[in-house]
Formats: sequence, structure tokens, C-alpha cells
Amino acid sequence: MNWEVFKTQFSIISEDNGWTEGAKACQLAASLRGEAVEVLQVLLDTERLNLKSLRNALDLRFGQKYSREYARLQMKTRLQKPEKACRSMPLK
Repeated sequence: MNWEVFKTQFSIISEDNGWTEGAKACQLAASLRGEAVEVLQVLLDTERLNLKSLRNALDLRFGQKYSREYARLQMKTRLQKPEKACRSMPLK
């Protein structure tokens, strides 16, 4: 699921339930799946249950702004193997 969509849904649910910041952090951490749950491993113990730290880490990993920058960086750093020649598109 798109992080921006998940973040919006989570905000709606947490507001409706009247969760405290601590409860929001705990619920967010508990609801992570797949690659998203791996973000918990890079956070310090004190950051895992800090809503701002957790959201910042998820924004850095899955946010649209950072995803585009990450993709751009990958393209810049990709090296072409010497044995492969560049091919141009045939003109018709």
C-alpha cells in the first residue's frame, strides 16, 4: 500500500479513536507489514515508540518525495557493464 494513503487512513482512525501520541506510535508500529516493518530495526529503542521519529523514518523510506530522489540516485549510480554496448532506438 502507498505510504501516503496508509498515513491518511491511520490519521483518520487514530483521531476517531482519540488515541494519545504514545498509543498512535504503538498502533502504527504494530500495524506495519512487509518492508515497512523493517524500518523498526533501524530505529533506536526510544524512537520506536516515538510517533514523530517513526513517521519520519517511514517518510524517508516510503514517502513520494524521497522515493523519487532515491530512484534518481539509483539511475545516476547505475554503471553499465563494459561488455554491453549501448543500443540506440531504431528510427522508422
